[in-house]
Amino acid sequence: MDGLVSHFDGLRMDGRIDLPTSSITVVSHTHGRERREERGIDRRELQETVKHGRRERANPGRDGKPRWRFTHKGVVYVTDETMRHEITSWRMQDAPDEAPPLHAGGAGGGTSHVVVVVDCSGSMRKDDVPGYPTRTAAVYDCLARNLVEPQLRVGGGGMEVSLIEMSDGATVLLERSPVDQQLMDFLKRRAKSNARYHGNYLPALDAALGLLAGDATRQTQLFLVFLSDGAPSDHNKMACRHGCVVWQPCEGGGMAANGRPKLQTCPAAKRCRYAVRQQVQEQCVQRIKKLGDLLGRDRVYIGTVAFGPPSEEYTVLAAMAAALPRNSFQKLGLSAGCLRTAFTSLTSSLTTMRTDAGGSRPGLTLRTDIGKKGQRQKKQRYDLGLGEMVAEPFTNSPLVENWQRAYPDKMQRGVAHAKLKFGEGEAEELAQLFNRRLQLGPEWQVHFLSCCVYTIKVHKYDRGMTDLLVEQELEGKFTKWNNNAGGVTKAASGGKEALRRGMGAIAEEDEEEDEADVESSARVGVVEHVPQCFSHFTYNVTAGKKLVCDLQGVWNSVDGFTMTDPVIHHGSGTKRNGATDKGPAGMAAFFSTHVCIALCRRLGLPPGPQR
Repeated sequence: MDGLVSHFDGLRMDGRIDLPTSSITVVSHTHGRERREERGIDRRELQETVKHGRRERANPGRDGKPRWRFTHKGVVYVTDETMRHEITSWRMQDAPDEAPPLHAGGAGGGTSHVVVVVDCSGSMRKDDVPGYPTRTAAVYDCLARNLVEPQLRVGGGGMEVSLIEMSDGATVLLERSPVDQQLMDFLKRRAKSNARYHGNYLPALDAALGLLAGDATRQTQLFLVFLSDGAPSDHNKMACRHGCVVWQPCEGGGMAANGRPKLQTCPAAKRCRYAVRQQVQEQCVQRIKKLGDLLGRDRVYIGTVAFGPPSEEYTVLAAMAAALPRNSFQKLGLSAGCLRTAFTSLTSSLTTMRTDAGGSRPGLTLRTDIGKKGQRQKKQRYDLGLGEMVAEPFTNSPLVENWQRAYPDKMQRGVAHAKLKFGEGEAEELAQLFNRRLQLGPEWQVHFLSCCVYTIKVHKYDRGMTDLLVEQELEGKFTKWNNNAGGVTKAASGGKEALRRGMGAIAEEDEEEDEADVESSARVGVVEHVPQCFSHFTYNVTAGKKLVCDLQGVWNSVDGFTMTDPVIHHGSGTKRNGATDKGPAGMAAFFSTHVCIALCRRLGLPPGPQR
């Protein structure tokens, strides 16, 4: 990817495309064009797939050169390394036969379709939620009062609701029900339903996929709300790759030391029990990714809700949410108050996206009347190649997705220009070098948002104008991994035992039943420690002249780390990068809390100063 940005100027630093769809280059060749025509795929679909789709490495060509594969709304498109040349394309098996129309609503004129999956396994019968006879009653009451009733008060707004109950299998109780009093009454009646059996995720996800697939040719906004009080039970009847059903009791009976029935043991391998559970997680995540691939990753919002004891394992719910860029994962315990707040939060996201369906993109956009009033004066962005601010023409396309930060007082002193130039710009250059050296998959890549500075007339300021630093709105759970004074997240400072479980250092445990917890901790360790390793790397690769920290942003398993607003400590101690630049003292503060793990050793990073 070293030359990719110079070859494709429309590629943003977070891997997305900012150019208008029609401007994305598709250089067709005979083979690719013939395959596309055979499969009824037009050129515009390929351009949309590059702009909005999920990107991953494809198998190399016959000449051994790298290739990219993009998937979006049922179209799979393979390009060369530059993303310009068309190699081949096809439609996924479950994709609609034709491209969706540009302006088409749901079957009943709806603007959004909300699919709710409610866990109705036996544990939901428990009476451990204060104020409710069962967990089921609490869920349905909060679902009615805090997710549906707010929409009912504003007239429903074209929202359609589907309901799936999950136990051993999946039962579709409602399909595209309008938001009305009948829906409210139905949900309240379900509060008395009898929960039973296991909670198998895969049948419920298949049912949700079947319901949402009907929206492939519509322009409705799509939501999947998935609520469970524990880990999936699908592994119970699954055979390992050697054919042994390792989660079923032994035929001869007997009890283990923990008082539970002894389980079958695979004679071929020790870790098969853990491998089967991992297989379930991977299949759950793949189903969520398939939703995004068929319907559009930026079109589907997934909210997973863990409503159960804190001691339960919710790794799969978290991984499912992270599979798409628009997501939330909420771990609530057994508090009805927290559940109400969670549904209220989901309602807010739902309302925002439904408003977007009326014709605008997510977030606030640049006012289109500014140009008419003559208020737009100048727009600049930082150019990585030139290493300086360059002018950029205005556009009436919805380029700016959010006025995320404004520095009216600082900008008059030029601080934000410096912050942009020496912050996101230099940090992104170092991030690209880090990604090349690391040589891991896209989920561990680090990127910084690209920004623009808008200068506009505002008469209340002395100079008659002000500057605004503007960047894309981040989607997902916002996390601050470290700050400019040596502080790190709790998970990244969890001591030697947590670090021992980091990348490439997973320990073998005596009890096979604990293996899933070990692997889960390892994944969390990797996510939390990559930013710390990146900060260490920036110090080493610049020979101690710079250290990038104050790392914050979002992470998901598709795009990796997308960060914003970094701080760079400069070794000169002259506060070259503004007031947040603490120079050598800031560098020493970072290394006073940093503990090197296998990732640092992989890059050959020596210890820093004052350890």
